[in-house]
Amino acid sequence: MPDLTIDIAGLPVLIEGLTAALEAAALRRYRPFLTSGKPAVTVGVTYVEGPKPEPEGDPQVERVAPGEYSVRWGALSAQVSVRDQAVRGELLENVYMLDSLLRISMSLLLLERGGLLLHSSGVMRDGRVLISFGPSGAGKTTVARSVPEADVLCDEVMALLPQPDGSVRAIGTPFHGDLGICAPGAGPVAAIVRLRQAARDRLTPLSTAAAAREMLAATLFFCREPDLAGKLLDIAAIVCKARTFSLEFQLTTHVPSFVFEHLGRNAAETQPKIADPGTGG
Repeated sequence: MPDLTIDIAGLPVLIEGLTAALEAAALRRYRPFLTSGKPAVTVGVTYVEGPKPEPEGDPQVERVAPGEYSVRWGALSAQVSVRDQAVRGELLENVYMLDSLLRISMSLLLLERGGLLLHSSGVMRDGRVLISFGPSGAGKTTVARSVPEADVLCDEVMALLPQPDGSVRAIGTPFHGDLGICAPGAGPVAAIVRLRQAARDRLTPLSTAAAAREMLAATLFFCREPDLAGKLLDIAAIVCKARTFSLEFQLTTHVPSFVFEHLGRNAAETQPKIADPGTGG
């Protein structure tokens, strides 16, 4: 069966066991992310026979041993080994189910590397990235549509990785949404905004604690293990600190221009003095 390797958040991921039909669909979906790099993660797939239940609710992800997780979601079942950087999945012969397997698996594998996947859009401007997130309908796709396609890293899911120098690197993923735009680009985060449609435009800095609470609600994470959830919270706090805002905006507002103009006018507001997480909000 055909194999292909794609780049996800800087990790070359080898997908083994594809049928010819699923390989063709995967190539159409992931072509910009194809890579010849040495695989860092291996994903092997087999296919469901017999009854094919539809997914309901959230995926069920459980730790079965240190660094080992089981996944169940409708007809999809998988074993994810963070220790071995390997995934074994059984699924419908469907590119959307393959996409779900990759999203769930990468949420665990990226966490081990100190990063997270955020349900958000990411757009580039002057070499920096604006991350926009919020619940469905908040305006993530609207922000992505407001810039040239070449400036969109992804309209649906962005990878965020804290760096040793205190910055956060934003990386486009192949997990696009309805707009269907994504690219394997990356850059430092200029700002992260929690979108709220309103009758006026206002950008308000969020404390680390408040920002982390908002971000966790939009993070791809399905395992309920307390220690893993604690690790995710720590990463979210690092990602959010001193760069996250609540953005109230009108639908007629060009969000990237508004945010970057605001940051340019008031440089002090790009590094607000915000309390560390704790009981404050």
